[in-house]
Amino acid sequence: MFDEFLTNLAKQYLRKGSKVYLVGQIQTRKWQDDTGEDKYTTEVVLSQNQGELTMLDSRGEDDAGRRGGPPDQQSNG
Repeated sequence: MFDEFLTNLAKQYLRKGSKVYLVGQIQTRKWQDDTGEDKYTTEVVLSQNQGELTMLDSRGEDDAGRRGGPPDQQSNG
């Protein structure tokens, strides 16, 4: 992500398995692992003031069962 606000929001509230809705651009990168084998990574890139991140999980619901947490929806743009 290139939007600092959304990056900080994702770091703070998202965990593996979190349900999110993203608006951005699809980008595929090619790289090589330690053995020299070609690998590909596809990402959704959220640009400054043009990306959107909406958390779809219920408020306060996550794998650990904690209460509180992020707002139901966050967007930037």
